[in-house]
Amino acid sequence: MMKKSGYQGILTQEQYDALLPALTNFSEERKEACYLVMVKGLPATEVANQFSKTRQWLNDVLIKIYDKYVQVN
Repeated sequence: MMKKSGYQGILTQEQYDALLPALTNFSEERKEACYLVMVKGLPATEVANQFSKTRQWLNDVLIKIYDKYVQVN
């Protein structure tokens, strides 16, 4: 079993929707990947693989969203 990351399932759909206007500098692909991890609770490595990307590709944006928008709440 994979270890659950600190980003899995930490946002509700409403919280994520409220963040979307601030995420305009991220690609649709990255926003979708973040949604799958942060709202749906899927493992980040699995999601990165689903998009044929590295875990680092996904981590970069998860960290930015978390640090800028989630941690302050």
